[in-house]
Amino acid sequence: VSPPKQFIFFGNNCCFLVFQLINEIDVFDREITMFDVVIPTLRKMLEDAAPGKYPLYGAKCFYTHNGPPVSYLAFEDLKAEGYTLAIHTDGLDMNHCLLTLRTLAAYHAAGVVMEKTEPQKIDKFRDHVWRENVRESVEKMFNPIIKTLASEAENWPECRGQIVDSLKRLSITSFDYLLEATKRNEGDFHVLCHGDVWVNNLMFRYSDDNKIATHMR
Repeated sequence: VSPPKQFIFFGNNCCFLVFQLINEIDVFDREITMFDVVIPTLRKMLEDAAPGKYPLYGAKCFYTHNGPPVSYLAFEDLKAEGYTLAIHTDGLDMNHCLLTLRTLAAYHAAGVVMEKTEPQKIDKFRDHVWRENVRESVEKMFNPIIKTLASEAENWPECRGQIVDSLKRLSITSFDYLLEATKRNEGDFHVLCHGDVWVNNLMFRYSDDNKIATHMR
């Protein structure tokens, strides 16, 4: 298959605080492993199990680089293949949701098989990105935002009292809640998940009359 004529590049050119956090949680190393190793393996597993049954998921990644002068990933441009974002203000109707869940479910299920057959390929994802060693960077970035929200909420009559008080407490303890919410329970059923499913991270292709979503990547 010849590569597409259009590419999309994602790089780590961002403000210092975000750049520092990205480096501390190894975002690009994890992303590169996901698109270079994990997703192609999952695609092959599904195709081998049922040729032609399961749709492609995510944009194909053609090149990656992690290190100076800038880390980046080069993807096929899904817009050139007829994909577009859903209308953000409309959200997702039942058809969009079912299409998304069915696509993700196939890859989540394949991830469970991958855990049994090629576990070394997903070792990098066994621990969550939110760990104690990134507490300082996360709190430096997010606590001021929550404090500002608490201050602004004091101007909203419906939020005064319990909600404002909760936000003020959260501006100090938010990272503790984050650690607890993402703690791995070794006794549970584990699956490799998307982790950030929302309308701007999904692209759809529509029927000829542009009314029905038929594919999701």
